[in-house]
This record gives sequence, C-alpha cells and structure tokens, in this order.
Amino acid sequence: MKLLHPKIDADEEVILIGGGHWITLLKPFFLLLLGWGLFIFLYYIASLVKPLAEPSSLLLMLIAFFMLIVAHHFFFIYVLEWHISGLVVTNKQLIEFRFLPFVEDDVNFIEISQIHEIEKKKHGFLKNIFNYGDVVIDFSGKALPIEFHYIDHPGKFVNLIEAIKFKKN
Repeated sequence: MKLLHPKIDADEEVILIGGGHWITLLKPFFLLLLGWGLFIFLYYIASLVKPLAEPSSLLLMLIAFFMLIVAHHFFFIYVLEWHISGLVVTNKQLIEFRFLPFVEDDVNFIEISQIHEIEKKKHGFLKNIFNYGDVVIDFSGKALPIEFHYIDHPGKFVNLIEAIKFKKN
C-alpha cells in the first residue's frame, strides 16, 4: 500500500493501521437507546394526552420525533468519527488522523526517531478486561506529551514503536 503525501517518503512502509477500541462505540450506542426510550415515552404520553388536549399532544409528538432524529444524528456522527479517525504506524513515523465532520480534521505526523519516552497506561477494571488504554509519548524538545486514548492492546503498540525506534538506531 502506497500512501501519497508530501511528508511520506517513497521507501516508507506501513506497518500498522489502527483506530480506537470498539468500546468507545458503547457511549453513542447507549445514547441512541436513551433517545429511543425517550421517544417511546413521549409518544406514549402524547397518545394519552390526545383526547384531552390535541395541540399539546401534537407538540409532544414533534418533540419526540426531534429527539429521535438528534439521537440518530449523533450516533452516526460518532460512528463515522470512530471509523475514519485512527493511527498509521510506518517504519519512520506515526500518523494520527482525527476527523469529526465540520468540526475537526487534523493529521499529525510524529517522527519515531524524535520520541524520547513512550509509556502505556491501563487504569481501571474495564481497561484491563478489554485490553485497551492510553499511550503517552514524550519528546525531548517539547514540554507537553502527546496522548493517544483508547488504543487497542497498548502494550503491543508501545513494544512496536520501541522496536521500530531501536531498529533504526
């Protein structure tokens, strides 16, 4: 696979393409379920109120449908963001893609030879059970580290980056 970009050399090889862990999809999924629950509740209340006050019933139904549309919108936006955003590891650099439609469209290039220290963090029961965590990268010239969240198998990711770094030296 050849990536064509000015910051990618012709002899550069793609080693790993990855994204966030699947567990990050649980939040939008539960928000979608909550949206459906609120829709059903408001629609039921609107059907009970309809014989007494038809305009109020109509307003409740419109609010219910609006909430359902908003819940579906956010669900598909977050699934799209999860699918498009990710990391690409080559034999020379890390490339991070962050994309959220109309809000964020970032590409970060990190030279592996410039990495001073890399560490993984897996704090918590769910992170250890489902094997995901955070990876923190420190650079010798920068004050603030770069953090990648929800990395699948962070230990293997850190070992891969260290192997690439020490293989080059």
